Amino acid sequence: MLVDLLGIFGRYWGEDEGSDEEIPLLLDTLQRTEGVWGPRFSACVSANRPDEGGQFGGILRGISVAYCNLSGDRVLRKQVLKHTYTIEQLKRLVAVDPLSLEAAGRKWAVFFAAERQKAAAGALNNLAVVQDHKSGSKGRAAHLKLYELGVLDAVFETAGRPTCFAAVRNVCCEMLAQCLYHPAVASAVAEKEDWMALLCALSLCQGFEERRHEEQFEIKAAGLSLTRAILCADPPPSKFEIPKAPPGEGGMGFEIGPFPLPISGPFKKEFMDRAIFHSERLGASPEGIGFMLSQMDASERDNLPIAIHKLEGDVVEGKGRREERSSDEPKAPEFFQSIENYMQETGSATEGKGACGNCGKRQLPPPPFDQIEKAKGAEFVEKLMTCSRCEKVCYCSRECQKAHWKKHKPICKS
Repeated sequence: MLVDLLGIFGRYWGEDEGSDEEIPLLLDTLQRTEGVWGPRFSACVSANRPDEGGQFGGILRGISVAYCNLSGDRVLRKQVLKHTYTIEQLKRLVAVDPLSLEAAGRKWAVFFAAERQKAAAGALNNLAVVQDHKSGSKGRAAHLKLYELGVLDAVFETAGRPTCFAAVRNVCCEMLAQCLYHPAVASAVAEKEDWMALLCALSLCQGFEERRHEEQFEIKAAGLSLTRAILCADPPPSKFEIPKAPPGEGGMGFEIGPFPLPISGPFKKEFMDRAIFHSERLGASPEGIGFMLSQMDASERDNLPIAIHKLEGDVVEGKGRREERSSDEPKAPEFFQSIENYMQETGSATEGKGACGNCGKRQLPPPPFDQIEKAKGAEFVEKLMTCSRCEKVCYCSRECQKAHWKKHKPICKS
C-alpha cells in the first residue's frame, strides 16, 4: 500500500522546492526495494505460487508507477535520466514479453508484467517529450542520451514483437517520434536498414488500425518517426530519398509521402523485402503491404488505390501519461504542412526567397524545424521584411536592405 501511494504521489514531488536533490536518494531506495522483492516475485513465478506472488507483484507494480510519474515532471526527469539503475531497469521492463508467462502456465503473472511494462514505456516516453519551459529538462538533450544508453534498441525490439500489446507499441512509437527530433539520432536511425524497415511495418499497421476496410491510411506516430528520420537527419540519409506523393482527393494534399523512397539498385529490393517480412510478422494484410510497396516505388505513386488520410488529433501526446506535448508543436496535418512550406522556402534557388538578400540569414522556421536547425547551430531572425517595391527579395534589417540596394536596384521593379 505504501509503495502504491508513493507511485501516486510521485507526480507531485516536483512541486516541492529542493526535491530534485532528494530524488537520487529516492531512486536508490526504490532500487534496494526492487532488489529485495524482485527475486521473491521471480521465485513465485518459477514455483507457480500466485497468492504470494500477487503480493510481491503489487509492490513491484507500484515502483514502476513511481518511475513513470517521477519522469513526468520536467525537473525531476533530469535526475531519473542520470540514475543508471533506473534507466537499465526501465529497459528491462520494456523488453519483457508478458504473454510468454501465459504460455508457461503463469497466467496470473501476466497482469503484473504487463502493468510494469506499460508504466516503463510511459516513463521512457516522458523522458523524451519535448517541453518548452524556462526551467527543467526540455527533453531535447535527453534524445541523444537515450539513444546512446541503448533505450531505442529495447524500444524497437519490443514494438516489433508480434505479441506486444497495442497500447505499449503505440507508446514506444510515440517515444521514437520524439527522439527523432534530434539530428544525430535521426541520422543514426536512418542508417539502420532493419529499424527503418520495421518502422515501415509499424506505420502500416498503425495506419490501418481499427479500420473496417482498408480504404484510407492514417499517418500516426510510427509514420512521423519515418518522416523525421529522413528530414531531421544531419547528415542526411545516404540510403533514402525524400518521400513525395502527389495530392489526391481525400488525401493530405502534401508533398511528403508516408513511406521512404529507398535508392534504386539492389538495396531497394533488399529493403522492400525486409519491410514485407516485418509487415507479415505483425499481421499486415496483403492489400496493406501492396499499398506500402506502391508508396516506396515512385513510378507507382500516381496510381494509389488508397487515400492518405489526415490524422485527426494528437499522435504524439502520451495517452494516460502526465506529460503533454508542447503547445507550439504542430499536430499531424500541421506538421506535414510545415514540412511542405519549409521545403519550398529552403529548396528554392530564387534570389533571397526565405533568406536575407544581403547576409543570407533565414527566418526562424516553424516547429519542429526551429528545434532541428537550432540543434545544428544555425542562426535565424524572427521575421524577414520584403522589399516594398518588387516584393521579391527579403531582408533581415534596414541596414542589410541599404547595403544590398546597389546590387538590387537594377532588377527591382516597382
